Amino acid sequence: MSLSVRVAPNTWWPVATLGEASRSVRLYIDSSGIGFRACVQDAYVRRIAELQARYRLVPGTGPVTYVCDGNPADEVVATYFQTDPPTLIATRGDGQSLMFLQPSGSGARYQGRNESLWEHQGEALVTWGAGAPEMRCRRR
Repeated sequence: MSLSVRVAPNTWWPVATLGEASRSVRLYIDSSGIGFRACVQDAYVRRIAELQARYRLVPGTGPVTYVCDGNPADEVVATYFQTDPPTLIATRGDGQSLMFLQPSGSGARYQGRNESLWEHQGEALVTWGAGAPEMRCRRR
């Protein structure tokens, strides 16, 4: 059986045992410099935001449809939520991704586990899946 441990919002480390998982988490916390308390607090805040978005417990904007690479059949549908931190839930085909707002020089950049959406003035750059190419999308 293969295990992995989530040590950061978008970082998973493979581990062989639960003991190794515990050591991996402690190593990440120690090396991050933010400390155990702040790490746990961040995890709780993000989990609360996730539940609020998934169960529509806070106001949302959308859905907003983006057509990607000029192909009407290739679309990403996003609903933005007023959580803390801000989130969106995006759907593409049968897949769905929860993404959190990230610092950005311009526009709004959201990051999920293996997906991202960077929206600026009605256009979006979307990556869907680990190692997937970036798609150029326009708001419909």
